[in-house]
Amino acid sequence: MSAFKVDGDFTVAVATAKPAFSNPFPEVNLGYVLRQPFMQLLANYAELALNTAHPDFASYKLVEESERTPIGAGLVTWERTYAALPTAFDQFETTNYNFIGFFGTFGINTTAVSGRDRFVKAVTSRVYNEFFLVGTGGSYTTAADIPYLTAQEYYVGEATQKTDYLGDDDILDTPSTPTRTDYEAMIAADDEIISEDSRLAHWLGNYWLRQTRYVKAQ
Repeated sequence: MSAFKVDGDFTVAVATAKPAFSNPFPEVNLGYVLRQPFMQLLANYAELALNTAHPDFASYKLVEESERTPIGAGLVTWERTYAALPTAFDQFETTNYNFIGFFGTFGINTTAVSGRDRFVKAVTSRVYNEFFLVGTGGSYTTAADIPYLTAQEYYVGEATQKTDYLGDDDILDTPSTPTRTDYEAMIAADDEIISEDSRLAHWLGNYWLRQTRYVKAQ
């Protein structure tokens, strides 16, 4: 058998096939991930830094390089994976939420105002998926800098004084935040509230995913 021969300069990485795009999210069905095989002399190989742009598709940033496979004559092949920043999208799931109660008033010489206790109800929630690139060329230096969104809180007076009931100043010396009137306006407008603190998760390379769950006020 003849010796393995090479023809060309493989001191730099050379693509051995066209890039292949894949769609990681069925909700949007767009090719956010790009994979492409490369070949190079092992002696000249060096890992690329994460966030390095693809040479032909600049919006795709490096997120991973696979193991190197020797193929002879000092050459290795491997695959580079790149990803573009995904557009935010929604998912819908059933969740249980503990809806806030209302103060009421009853009694002689008093205009009756009906109240309600807090109640837990299974509802459809909207999970908002947002993606962030951190590091070189990203929106934030590290994932720790990505803003943290907190769940809707209900309190009377100071923000530390949480309550199970909302009321206006005609019932309470200090109205709640939000007031009952404001909250009932949210119900009428079909407004959403954040039902739980946002969650941050690693996606690929220096890309991070923040998920925030919303429910409609009831």
